[in-house]
Amino acid sequence: MAKSPGRIVDEMDHYNTKYGVADFHIQDENFSLSRERTRAFAQELLSRGREYTYCFPSGIKVETVGREELELLYRSGCRYLSLSPESASKKVLKLMNKPVDLDTVVQAVKWCHELGIRVNCNFVLGFPGEELSDRRLTYRFIRKLTILGMDEITAFMLTPLPDTGVSGLMPEGLEYEDMNFSPTWRDNYRQITLARLWIYANFAVLKLLFHPFQVLANVRSVLTRKFTMKSDMTVYRFAADLFDRHLRKLVPKEIGKTRWYSGTPGTR
Repeated sequence: MAKSPGRIVDEMDHYNTKYGVADFHIQDENFSLSRERTRAFAQELLSRGREYTYCFPSGIKVETVGREELELLYRSGCRYLSLSPESASKKVLKLMNKPVDLDTVVQAVKWCHELGIRVNCNFVLGFPGEELSDRRLTYRFIRKLTILGMDEITAFMLTPLPDTGVSGLMPEGLEYEDMNFSPTWRDNYRQITLARLWIYANFAVLKLLFHPFQVLANVRSVLTRKFTMKSDMTVYRFAADLFDRHLRKLVPKEIGKTRWYSGTPGTR
């Protein structure tokens, strides 16, 4: 049973009063299944005069939020959300049994950009039956979203789990720990890895060309460690790991003792 909007805001108030928390990550994949509940939650925050910020890193269902809901979410403090179109191929979406309206995704990204809500879109590559022509549709769709203002992208490689509809991909004797974000045992692992790199390269170039000020904001976020998106934190952690492994011995000891990573991405 879903918590009422009042109960959710009561809990936010509790953590704000007790710990000073004013930025919340709402992990609820079913949050936006009801337009009425989404609007009621935003209106509850507004009616109480709260100045919290919050985000939906696990995503919301794009078909159940229109311009009205997004405007209310922004006014009440929402600064980041995630969408999961997964693929731009209708054939692949049918194989996934995933009903998604791609035109609605486009509209939602456009509205979020206009309102000031950062948006991440998730895609999955390597689903059984996916072909190069299907991935090309996804590439084209991603380029369109990037030009419209999509702030962040995540391209996953499908890793099947036991007893799921795609468990046939798993070879015999596969250990559970091998079911991770880098399924090197897949026959097309190299091919899908190159496809992911192509997506990220396209996104980076188009972002720089069409939204250079957003790129500068990302750079500032990384340099100041005031992370606004998961990708900012990922870039920083990669740089910090690189420094720790290869460069720390080249700098003075006092500097080398600096703790280079702390915190989690925020929405402010």
